[in-house]
Amino acid sequence: VACRNAVRSEANFPSKADFPWLGGHGASPVGGNLKYWAVTGNVDLMNAFGAMIPHKYMCVYKDRHAEVLSLLPG
Repeated sequence: VACRNAVRSEANFPSKADFPWLGGHGASPVGGNLKYWAVTGNVDLMNAFGAMIPHKYMCVYKDRHAEVLSLLPG
C-alpha cells in the first residue's frame, strides 16, 4: 500500500492511477534483510490527453516509508 501511495504521488493525475487487483506486482527482501523490501508492479496512469498508459514501477520500502526508484511506461 505504501508503494502504491508513493507511485500515486509521482503521477500527474493520482486519482486516476489504476492498479491491477490480481498479479502484476511482487515484493522481495533486499540482500536478505527483512527490513528492506523491493516492490515492483504495474499501474495504468492517465496522460494529459486522457489516455491510460501502462507503466511499470519499482520502489523500496523501509520502516513504513516507500520511495519510488523508477516509474516507466511499458
